[in-house]
Amino acid sequence: MQFDLTIVSVAGPNDLSYLIKSFTLIKELNNGLKIKFFIIDNDVVSNSKFYDKIKIENLDIISKFNFSFNYKKYSNYASLEHGLSLNYFFKEYKIKSNYCLIVDPDFFIIQPNWIAHLIDNCNNEKYVLFGSTWHPKWINKYFDFPSIHFLLINLNSLNILDLDFSPNPISNLNDQKSFFKNIKLIRFFYYILYFRFKKNIGNDTGVKIFKKYKNSIKYNTLIPVVTHKDFQQIPHLNNRFGFKIENFFKGRFYSYLPKKFSDYLEIDQKVSKLLDKHTIEIFLYEKKFFAFHTRKFVKKNQTESLHDIIDQLLNFIKQTHNSFESTL
Repeated sequence: MQFDLTIVSVAGPNDLSYLIKSFTLIKELNNGLKIKFFIIDNDVVSNSKFYDKIKIENLDIISKFNFSFNYKKYSNYASLEHGLSLNYFFKEYKIKSNYCLIVDPDFFIIQPNWIAHLIDNCNNEKYVLFGSTWHPKWINKYFDFPSIHFLLINLNSLNILDLDFSPNPISNLNDQKSFFKNIKLIRFFYYILYFRFKKNIGNDTGVKIFKKYKNSIKYNTLIPVVTHKDFQQIPHLNNRFGFKIENFFKGRFYSYLPKKFSDYLEIDQKVSKLLDKHTIEIFLYEKKFFAFHTRKFVKKNQTESLHDIIDQLLNFIKQTHNSFESTL
């Protein structure tokens, strides 16, 4: 069977519960399309308890692959496992659609009929890749290029086997903030004068794709919503004045801000408070609230259930008919 879209996600511990919610929402918002779903289950122990709750058509769950080297000895082993899982998957499984979407389990798209709309846009504009950029609050990552969190690939224009999703192994990670975290004045000058020129784009899943294709193919991204509140660790950026000054340099290699972002989203007050409280990342498409990324792995210690937060967000969004507008 030929599908309109193939969606692939890698599931870590307890991720299957989020994917059931995410994939169900995708089906609801894109009624009538033939969608093939794949889940690469890298933690069967925690995820198997959700298997009997799955009622999603055209879904295959793939068991964890056996890798040829001991990736767990590296500091970025989680990113290595994620990237290698995708590499192995695409070598072994044939994609029966013209487009393939890779999406994080906790990345939720909220606009109706978004699949047909994005594919039409990619066809018309001849985009090879389309996706969400890294949110700028992750200052050691790449901006203005599609990330692995939400990555739509045009298979008519690119052989997916040419993509290497795995990062380079890192033996140890240096905590560049540890010495400065309690010295406010030194930290101020460190980030404003030094770190911006020395920062690298990290070694996370998908970084090799960025390095290989950033100047050779046509691509586009969703627009992140970014304010000074996203930069609590950077003294000159965590206030409105400093943020406005930094905005003059946006998009340059040494800037903390990408070329494309929005600093404003007109939104229901209940939704706004929920997003701010839990530092959830927001992404826009065509000036509308398109998706949110909960980044569940940084919220392990919160008392409120992340599932409850997601349900509240989705309910609020449905009540306001997805009509949120933004200024770019």
